[in-house]
Amino acid sequence: NNNYKKFADIGACLGFHGIIFSKYHSNLVNFFEPDPNTYEMLCEYIMLNKLKNYNCYNKAVYSNEGNITFNRLDENNTGSHIEGSKDNVYGSVSKINVSTISFDSILKEKYDLVKLDIEGAELEVFKNLNLNDNKKIPDIYIEIHNKQASEVIYEVLVNKLNLNIFSQNLGWSKLTDKNDMPYHYSHGSIMVSNKNYMNWGI
Repeated sequence: NNNYKKFADIGACLGFHGIIFSKYHSNLVNFFEPDPNTYEMLCEYIMLNKLKNYNCYNKAVYSNEGNITFNRLDENNTGSHIEGSKDNVYGSVSKINVSTISFDSILKEKYDLVKLDIEGAELEVFKNLNLNDNKKIPDIYIEIHNKQASEVIYEVLVNKLNLNIFSQNLGWSKLTDKNDMPYHYSHGSIMVSNKNYMNWGI
């Protein structure tokens, strides 16, 4: 209960992770959701759950700040993504323009825990990560969506920053072989940390 005081829910969608965190811990949660329609529903869910300590941002988290084209999947908003982040897109797509905030600027806010589920854009985020000190990295829960992103994340976080990866498909044990890195959401997520051991007790 005392592990995390400040949480960033990036790619919040309807806020499942951040709402649960807030209900259990009553600590600060910042939600980031780029799609204006989903963002509106997110705000309604937050109000229904009577959260008190939170902020909501109608922005995509990416490698840089500015504006970018976003593909809204009309039949499945959970798969909506920044244009170019996914190779295979099914169903009708609406293209909209969204504001972006850089992941580097997120890290400067000194979060204890970050959830990153940005539908393939994690490749550009970590390929362009401008950081050399692993002590400035919070624990990060990441859903990986393609092989190239998996390889880049391992290279940057393990080989460059000397961080540890705990993998869901290994029962949340420490990953020691890069060949065990997930590269699709169906393989499970990872937790990245500068800790050698994760205390999973609630």
